[in-house]
Amino acid sequence: MLFDFDNTPNENVYKLLVSTVVPRPIAWVTTQDIDGTVNAAPFSFFNAVSGNPNPAIYFDYYIDGNTFGDQILVKGIGVGAVTEAAFLAPGDGTNNLNNTSTAAAGSKTFIVNTFFNSNAAIPQPSFTPLQAAQGQGPGDDNALTLLSVPAYYKKRFAIRNLEFWSNHFESLEKSYLLEVRDRVKAAGAALINVQVDAAYDLASTNEEERQRGLALVRQWIDAAALLRSRAIRINPGRANGSVEQSIASMKEVNAYCRSKHLVLLTENHFGIEMNPDVHLRIRAAAGPKNSYTDPDFGNYPVETMWESLAKILPYAYVVSAKVVDFNAQGEHISYDFDRCVKMCERAGFKGVYLVEQWSRREQALDEEKIADWLLERVRANI
Repeated sequence: MLFDFDNTPNENVYKLLVSTVVPRPIAWVTTQDIDGTVNAAPFSFFNAVSGNPNPAIYFDYYIDGNTFGDQILVKGIGVGAVTEAAFLAPGDGTNNLNNTSTAAAGSKTFIVNTFFNSNAAIPQPSFTPLQAAQGQGPGDDNALTLLSVPAYYKKRFAIRNLEFWSNHFESLEKSYLLEVRDRVKAAGAALINVQVDAAYDLASTNEEERQRGLALVRQWIDAAALLRSRAIRINPGRANGSVEQSIASMKEVNAYCRSKHLVLLTENHFGIEMNPDVHLRIRAAAGPKNSYTDPDFGNYPVETMWESLAKILPYAYVVSAKVVDFNAQGEHISYDFDRCVKMCERAGFKGVYLVEQWSRREQALDEEKIADWLLERVRANI
């Protein structure tokens, strides 16, 4: 659908813009460097910044943990500029979008701070996200989806306890969620947790923003309940947010979780809860009944991780047994993973270890071998 912003009242332009960006969807963005090379990739780190004079969306990204401005020269690549952004409805080429999320051989992933302006005169690339949605771009029919993961994990790893991440959902439509639920059941599996990461801030001092976040969280709680998940992980607020507002929000969230028979989890996940004392304060005030922690091995700074993990482990319902970086010999080098598992066992943890690998660095890893390593090390230490 096309809107004529030149003949639309400013207040209506603003409403159209923010309803597109919040709750945050996945944008399919094409970039074109100074040599004319075009790339397409899914992108979620953006926000609405202007409805007048021109609707504008702000994109922001980093390389190796560093945020860059809109005038940046990436070695061998050049200055990137957003040339098209498409916001896809469920089913509009989602699998093809997922296929563009991996880096091509020898490439450097980058997006620079820039504006996508609806009235800007921008060059049109030869390959656009919409063409990819129609199957005209590169694709991989073997890409894993939430529909195929339960059977694959059972066959390849003999795993039946599953955790899903919100960014991997193609839709929150009831028909899709029921199909995912049926696939979990058919594999003889159980959904333990749904991790919810999206554009919400439950610690915001802006009441309108906080209420938008609560509305979005309730949508995900409804979805997790329909999927018959045991628990749902909700972020209590962004860093430097208000602890009081976070507590008020999480009380509401916990009450809604209890009405849906879901356990509420909070993870040390780069927000207000990265201070373990604040984390436990929010958890206790939001419950303490039905409210538990989800300690993540890889999210605390290494210098403080042991002390911090020791504080939140006694309240753990599940553990995110994460690894980060590996060397060329296949050895985990970020921290002592075995020590983490042993620490959980000494703390009396009796729940599920949810294994994962995540890193800000690009690494040539064999994902199945990493999964085998994780499962072997957990089993060796419990």
